[in-house]
Amino acid sequence: MPDQTQQQTVICQGGLANSENHLALSDGKEGVAARLVNYEVGEFGGYRRIEGFSYLNPTGNNNTAEDNSTVPGTGSILGVFVYRDLYDLADDVIAIRQVSGQSYYSIYKMRAGNTWLNISDGGKLNNQSSQNYRPTATGVNRVHITKFNDDEGNKICITDGVNPAVIYWNTTGGHNFQQIVSTGNTSSTDANAGAPQGSSGSNDGYGGDQAINKPKCSAFYKTSLYLGGDGSNDQPASVVAYSAASDIYDFSASGGAAQIPVDVDVVNMMPFRDDLYIFGRTGIKRIKQSGTDIIAENVTRNLGCVAPDSVVEIGGDLIFLAQDGFRPVAGTARIGDIELETLSKSIQSDLIHLSSTYDLDRMVSVVIPSKAQVRYFLNAATPTDISVADAPGFIGGLRTEDNTTGWEWGRIQGIQANCTDSGYIGNIEYIVHGDHAGKIYQQEIGSDFNGADITAIYETPYIDMGDPLVRKTIRKVDAFIRAEGTMTMGLTLDFDYGDPDLFRPADLSSITEGAISEFGRAGVTYVDDADDASIFLYGGQTKPVLSYQISGSGHSVQFRFISTGTFAPYSIQGLILKFTTSGKQ
Repeated sequence: MPDQTQQQTVICQGGLANSENHLALSDGKEGVAARLVNYEVGEFGGYRRIEGFSYLNPTGNNNTAEDNSTVPGTGSILGVFVYRDLYDLADDVIAIRQVSGQSYYSIYKMRAGNTWLNISDGGKLNNQSSQNYRPTATGVNRVHITKFNDDEGNKICITDGVNPAVIYWNTTGGHNFQQIVSTGNTSSTDANAGAPQGSSGSNDGYGGDQAINKPKCSAFYKTSLYLGGDGSNDQPASVVAYSAASDIYDFSASGGAAQIPVDVDVVNMMPFRDDLYIFGRTGIKRIKQSGTDIIAENVTRNLGCVAPDSVVEIGGDLIFLAQDGFRPVAGTARIGDIELETLSKSIQSDLIHLSSTYDLDRMVSVVIPSKAQVRYFLNAATPTDISVADAPGFIGGLRTEDNTTGWEWGRIQGIQANCTDSGYIGNIEYIVHGDHAGKIYQQEIGSDFNGADITAIYETPYIDMGDPLVRKTIRKVDAFIRAEGTMTMGLTLDFDYGDPDLFRPADLSSITEGAISEFGRAGVTYVDDADDASIFLYGGQTKPVLSYQISGSGHSVQFRFISTGTFAPYSIQGLILKFTTSGKQ
């Protein structure tokens, strides 16, 4: 009946969905987002604005936090990782950066509260004490890290496609750097003190005749170390080498090591369940090992991995960026069978043009295990062409345990990362990233982007309230918010799919032109104390509601919620729209 107030409830879930038309989204999918920036899956439902980040190392040692978090050297941070030192029984953050005025990079350790210590100079290189590990930085944009424990200790394999693979770990003999080359041997007997090259002669370090000299990636599978994707012209990029069983330093054929042709240019590899998956740009293989038998099988020759660092394990699957979006390597009910269906159909329109705008070889990823969440950060071919404030990325999370129907996506803006890692320091989960200015940051901390405002945008699809041919007058919008502190929320409206010729009431004309008209309450504090007069009570529970009184009409309406500031996170959990109808036109 015309003029009778009606209402529609919108539950905020589903994530970014910009690959369907508004009519489809308005038919049972009103809670998805046409635009979603700096929001994540909320722990208690809805969309939660993400937390901030800040310098990793706080003020101390007579230095500022910025100075303490700046790794010595020049250029971008080439690698950063959290390392559990079993010898010192301590947790470290280790970073890699080119040395100022030099053509090589060094490796630095920072323990909480301390400054950066160069551990690659004066350490133990190839079994020789008091030597310098100085790999060339020329042509290295970022290093690849594999963490593993081979029952001897916690170790890190570092590869970059330019230098030989090196295994780092700390022992009673100090900081060890053990390079793997085809001219080396299992014990690095009479090893060269200098950085070995693949053609420089015998006894250059560890390894053997099956080793790849300049691998792009590595993996620890079963009891062997695997190297793949040779970055030089000396060896084919479509070959994977593995060490002898239970001896990561022995890459000799006589010791049981070998090379496996995989027929794809290897960009990354990762163990998953009982197999080792080899990702190429045009295909995917898996290596199966049973006893001493090792074979390579095709997974698919129809698609591959277009961003090497997009491969992550999360939610019981491997996720990677293929030519048509993010896909999982998921086991099915059939033994030995796998599933490669797309997880990102809802953001297809955002993904198909990535390669023409960004350098996907520079895409970096980090998993936040406690949230079942992955973040991808994008970079241009010249990273400094994108400002920190405009630095883009994607955020994906699981709202349910079903990773087929439960994946939700959004955009990230304002975090510039060239490398990332996650791990535990003590009992605290650390999410760290290094930028292009040589600084290390900790994510998931604070309520600002290292002092800068966090801008978050949630934009609904156009909602027609059940009939796109009936004109409605919007009277009120109630936004159900789970606030974690003081916050400010703004609201913008648009009608009828952005029709520029649509007549609108005078008081909403600024909205139709794209300007932000803010309705609502600024600086409202929500607390847990029920005696506080500023709290909102609904049904006896603390459920803050932001109410927006509105006067505007159209056949469909779109709501855009915007917050900009340094306040604590909050969740938008749902909306109640109150409107009247004016009959069909």
